[in-house]
Amino acid sequence: MGSASLISATATSPNPEWKPIGETAADLQGIVISSYPMHLFATLIMVQFPAPPAPGPNAWVADITPRITDSSGERDICLNLAFSAAGIAVLGVSKEVLATFSRPFQEGMTTNNRARFLGDAPATWKWSDCASSTNCVHAQLLVYARTQSALDPVVAAETKTLLGFGLTIAGQIPLRVNLDKNQVRHEHFGFADGISQPILVNGEIPIEKRALHEIPVGEMVLGQINTYNAPAAGPIVPNSSNAAQYLKPALVEGFFDLGLNGTYMVFRQLKQDVAKFWNNMKTVSADLLDENRNPATDEWLAQKAVGRTLGGEMLTPAGSEAGNDMTFFASDPAGFGCPMTSHARRANPRDGLAPTKDDTKDMINATNRHRIMRRGRLYGEPAKDRYSDDGLDRGLLFLCMNSEIERQFEFVQHTWLINPMFGLGYNESDPILGSKCPFSIPSTPVRQQPIIETFIIPVGGGYFFLPSVRALRYLGAL
Repeated sequence: MGSASLISATATSPNPEWKPIGETAADLQGIVISSYPMHLFATLIMVQFPAPPAPGPNAWVADITPRITDSSGERDICLNLAFSAAGIAVLGVSKEVLATFSRPFQEGMTTNNRARFLGDAPATWKWSDCASSTNCVHAQLLVYARTQSALDPVVAAETKTLLGFGLTIAGQIPLRVNLDKNQVRHEHFGFADGISQPILVNGEIPIEKRALHEIPVGEMVLGQINTYNAPAAGPIVPNSSNAAQYLKPALVEGFFDLGLNGTYMVFRQLKQDVAKFWNNMKTVSADLLDENRNPATDEWLAQKAVGRTLGGEMLTPAGSEAGNDMTFFASDPAGFGCPMTSHARRANPRDGLAPTKDDTKDMINATNRHRIMRRGRLYGEPAKDRYSDDGLDRGLLFLCMNSEIERQFEFVQHTWLINPMFGLGYNESDPILGSKCPFSIPSTPVRQQPIIETFIIPVGGGYFFLPSVRALRYLGAL
């Protein structure tokens, strides 16, 4: 559902995982290729800029850029920085240049049409990317460390620095990783997390030679070759002394490439109600039967809704299966193991929507055009008793990267996750992320259809641009 570390290429694939080298590695912010798996302690600092023409925002960007973590090697402390469209405007980027960014980024996550499209109610949110809102966040600073004792002084120092430049802290979210005894990450409901991620490969590798989860690097990194065999489009700026000093020429003559080696990041703060989730599962499962016609349990229903076991194994008609290489059409076309409208099948349908066996490869290729790279982490203490409401605030800071917000994140959210007609369903949303609705579980002799409540509520979010190190230097010099 949320966080993730990169998984390696499958054993059957001859393609190495893409890794930046040389100049590209020094230009690409580190979070693009790493979830910092050894840096288990982190804080999100949400920053507000004063109204222009205050010089503080640009001076702060120039000051912090040398401390930003690139992709060239390991660090004890990792810092990464992204901006909303409102933040980019305050930094002095012209309207003409802003118009070269992607439309969702320009408009923001909270515009009326987009909020309706995503199933959101941003009027109740704690923070957003909306320029006209008092809770607008202009910049997101992510700080990672190996220990809490190492993290705290860095957060304090960076906080003091940005305040010294006249900026405001809109909020801070301490982030955490919940590990089991085998060092596997689990989200607050208790499920193993970060299992299914796309694998970045060289964009010049033909589509027919890519393995199940392999996608070209341009699906995440602007300026690199994407799934359409073209450089992923990003923002450009007209020729100027600053542009010529810091940026590389764009493909459009007379312009420089502001987007090269950057990416778009989606931030969503999702509050999780653990007690409500497990009590609903307990209540609803009392009227259900499992595959052996025995009374169902709350864990059985929860696993059906997620599409995986608590330990992260895939569900099949023959039982659970370790790994992430299972394709649905071959192993479970009707969803008797992993229901068609479960969270796992919605978030990554693989070949599960193929009408015939001959269509499975095309369906996998189509699915891979909508993949996202997740970097989310938890906030709040884990629940000690999953059935008791302790009143504490906890949830997931969902964070993902993509080079085309509409084709990737928004497609996944709207067309797969909250689509009431997904997988031949009717009036059914994602049983984990969606609104209260029926959830169909294929069973013999007839399907079962419990009503699943809502357990996850967005309380903040926005679209942000993660620039390259070159682009950060340019923005700081405006």
